[in-house]
Amino acid sequence: MCSNPDVFTATVVRLRKHGEGLVFADVSPSSAIPLVPSALEESSARLQWMDSALIELCLVPSSNFSKNQSNDFQLLEVGDVLEVSGLWEKDEKGKLTFRGDHVKVTGSEEIDSHAITQAHKERMKEYAQRLPEKDRPLCRFFRRSQIGARSSGCTEKGCPFRHFLVNEEEKASMVELKRKRDKEIAKLRIRVDRDVHSCKEGHGQRAIVFVQWLLDRIGKEVLGRGSGVLDIAGGRGEVSWHLQVNNGVRSTVIDPREVKPIKKKKRKELKKKGVESGPSVIRAFFDDTFTETEKHKVILDDASFVIGMHPDEATEAIVDTALKYNKGFAVVPCCVFANVFSHRRLDGRPVREYSELIEYLMAKSDDIKAETLALEGRNRVLFRLPPQKT
Repeated sequence: MCSNPDVFTATVVRLRKHGEGLVFADVSPSSAIPLVPSALEESSARLQWMDSALIELCLVPSSNFSKNQSNDFQLLEVGDVLEVSGLWEKDEKGKLTFRGDHVKVTGSEEIDSHAITQAHKERMKEYAQRLPEKDRPLCRFFRRSQIGARSSGCTEKGCPFRHFLVNEEEKASMVELKRKRDKEIAKLRIRVDRDVHSCKEGHGQRAIVFVQWLLDRIGKEVLGRGSGVLDIAGGRGEVSWHLQVNNGVRSTVIDPREVKPIKKKKRKELKKKGVESGPSVIRAFFDDTFTETEKHKVILDDASFVIGMHPDEATEAIVDTALKYNKGFAVVPCCVFANVFSHRRLDGRPVREYSELIEYLMAKSDDIKAETLALEGRNRVLFRLPPQKT
């Protein structure tokens, strides 16, 4: 490690806050990144890539930190502009991290963290392609399949990352990660079993349960008005399929991900039911920019209702957009994404727990109500009835 500290400025893009005050921050440099000391023996390709990529800061409680006369890194927020001095470190696995010894917040700015992250991913791909295949970073989807978090592995054509384990040490690491994950899942199942009645439906039936709740609580006539339902972050479109094909309620999936062609089984189902097609799909992010497109604004204006079944990052956008445009909605929140949405506050506290997220969203309007679906896991549905037609 070099004895003289390096200094640069950067903007916080993502935060991961851990216990005992430890914080990891992904930052986008706004000044030149100092060259990594030659003692770390990084390749020239790695150094060239790092010149404009996101880098990870490790911020420990002992570091000198200045924000509002506080030394608490937990106060950091996405968009903060940092002046950082510290040293490069390399752990036993070869991962490179910048350990900040002195961190000062010099300002803040509005940023599009998603766009920056996407650009970073493209830079990562370029970097990987320049390396020999055995030296490339491990594909995150392949990695997840190895620890049991993803069944299908990587499905991206031409993925430049590595899809094999290079040595016994890496294999042992995957086995250990899978063991830890299985242990955490077992704990979660025990916790869920205490809160959920045994008669509730399993994970595979959640689309059917949600649709039935919509039909019973909102009504088919209301859902079928205008251009029908908007299914935000609908993924494979299971909820929309049950609405449109099985119940005759038109539904449109809004999701940025590419939708795979309809399988043969579902094509047969369409033919058997005499339905021309399944739900339509709009590839777009449902965020503050969605209604900036006139076509999208018209679609939202004409929609009868807005829904989201575990829509992840789009959860709050569903609530905010529905309230702004006076639409009825029903959303089943799942993950909190506390580090992505670090601006959220409930009675002055950061929103970090699921129960806090529910309370935070309901505080947006007195019209928002909550009920419990007959599902395992995170099963609270927050909804607002559509305005009465005059």
